[in-house]
Amino acid sequence: MRFLFSLPMQLVAAIVLVLTVGLSLSQPTAAGFYTFSMVFKEFLSAVLPYMVFAFVTSGILSFRRNAPLILGILLALVMASNALGTLVSYVIMQFLYPVIACSAGSMSVVSLTSTIEPFFTIHLPRLIPAHYALLGAIFCGLFFSVVQCSFFEKALSLLKRIIEFLLARVFIPFLPLYVFGFFLKMHRDGTFDELMKHYGFVFLLIVGVQTAYLILYYLAAHGFSPKRAWDSFVVMLPTYLTGFSTMSGTATLPVALEGAEKNTGNRPLVHMALPIMASIHFIGDSVGTPLLAMATLVFFKGCLPAFSTYLVFVFYFCFGMLAASGVPGGGILAITPFLISVFDFTPEMVGVATAIYFLLDSFGTATNITGDGALIILLNRLLKKLRIVD
Repeated sequence: MRFLFSLPMQLVAAIVLVLTVGLSLSQPTAAGFYTFSMVFKEFLSAVLPYMVFAFVTSGILSFRRNAPLILGILLALVMASNALGTLVSYVIMQFLYPVIACSAGSMSVVSLTSTIEPFFTIHLPRLIPAHYALLGAIFCGLFFSVVQCSFFEKALSLLKRIIEFLLARVFIPFLPLYVFGFFLKMHRDGTFDELMKHYGFVFLLIVGVQTAYLILYYLAAHGFSPKRAWDSFVVMLPTYLTGFSTMSGTATLPVALEGAEKNTGNRPLVHMALPIMASIHFIGDSVGTPLLAMATLVFFKGCLPAFSTYLVFVFYFCFGMLAASGVPGGGILAITPFLISVFDFTPEMVGVATAIYFLLDSFGTATNITGDGALIILLNRLLKKLRIVD
């Protein structure tokens, strides 16, 4: 009975309700649900920078003198993971080039119109952007892990308790309704129907590769034990569904933190590392965006890039992702200059790639943040093996 009322089941029920009764709801009712989701997301977005600062700083402080070493290992794993995904995409495209080339003539640009608008919107002030909060948390954590200050630690502890109260009593309980409103809009706007009609094969290819890569990631995290990998993935399923609806890794952090803590049993490490991963670790983008870029090259120019050229793109991509933190569609915006300079994209090619990317952004974001759950398992195992953490 407890399972039936668990968060994963509530999220699944919200999506099933959208698919079954979403189109029959009146316009004002649908707009009301979407208005709630927009307001909820605004409040969550306003709290996020403080959550990132409190969790990352307290996490770093919990490791004291080992903090710089743990951060260095984390960043190395993230960069290697992003690079590996892009290289996997290149290998896959080499095999699928004939199929992509055959479907090139059927591509066209999708134009979608919104059927639901919120009754009103609010814009809460952002005293500090999330990426500045992240940088500040890393600096303060490293500084106060060496220079102890009881006043700072007490203030940080109070802020952390306030954030945890808001997560437990406000954001998590209303999460299914939040997801319902966003998914309802996507369903009524016809996003999925249009996507399948115009870009069916490319869509299936990218989502299929992202899903397969995510499964392999969890298998690798658990030493290729299917049972343990499946159990961990089930725990992170609410994270995937929430990331799919919000299209923001940082907005999905409350759910991701809960799942990652269950999978690792290492609360300090999760609170330190996961907000950083959500900002710079993008396995969905590292697989999907290069596939999309190369498919666009085939459609417009009938060729794939040379491997040497592609390696240059990989280098720029890995560093460009550092600028995509928490922004829906930020991945394609961050690497557009490199698509132009490395792959010689024309404005038309950029337009097509951008349109498809935004349609696929829900799947990419869901894969990104769920993949963080696998990487933190790997990080936890590595740190234990090196005897850096217990």
